[in-house]
Amino acid sequence: MEAQDKPPQKRKKRSGKNRRKKCKSAEQEDPLPLPPKASLLGLPGELQNKIFRFVLLEPDRIYVDASHHDQPSLLRTCRKIQEEALPIFYKENKFAALVVDLYYSVPRHHWINSVGGSPAMYHLGTLNWCNLLAWVKRYYECEAPGMDNFDFTSSPGPGILHRDDRHMVVSRVFRIADVFLKYKVAWEAVEEALEEFRVAVAYKDSSWSWT
Repeated sequence: MEAQDKPPQKRKKRSGKNRRKKCKSAEQEDPLPLPPKASLLGLPGELQNKIFRFVLLEPDRIYVDASHHDQPSLLRTCRKIQEEALPIFYKENKFAALVVDLYYSVPRHHWINSVGGSPAMYHLGTLNWCNLLAWVKRYYECEAPGMDNFDFTSSPGPGILHRDDRHMVVSRVFRIADVFLKYKVAWEAVEEALEEFRVAVAYKDSSWSWT
């Protein structure tokens, strides 16, 4: 039988399964490139700092108290960002503490105590000697800032007293503590001297009234 007389051979149909297998194989051989991951730390330093300042800087004073514990979320993302952004947050913002009845309520381990320098202090209420003495004791033991950095010009808000002679006297209490601290005098002796100072101030001006 000659070749031309042979019946034509049937062409095998390629099943859908085989086609899918071939497509899958092609995809594995030539994967599509993934888009680059966005990273704040991968940006140029100048652009990083702009973002840090946009997120961290406040136009007004940042008030701290016993309930204000958390730093901005950006500073808690990773150690590298904290190292680079923390100086901007600390040095370029202005911090303040509202002291009611001379009670300094910010706890010992609050982050404000690591800023360096004292926040501005605003006093509201009465001049409570026991509260002041407790505050000075914390200051003497390096657990709280003093009252030297008292704001003269900015108005902290309605109903808040500005600096006057009484606040000047309160500030002197911390200065006296500084002198004793220089010579490492025991706190009991400092407390005794401050009590004499309190009596002397009241004797000089009968209008003084410690609560």
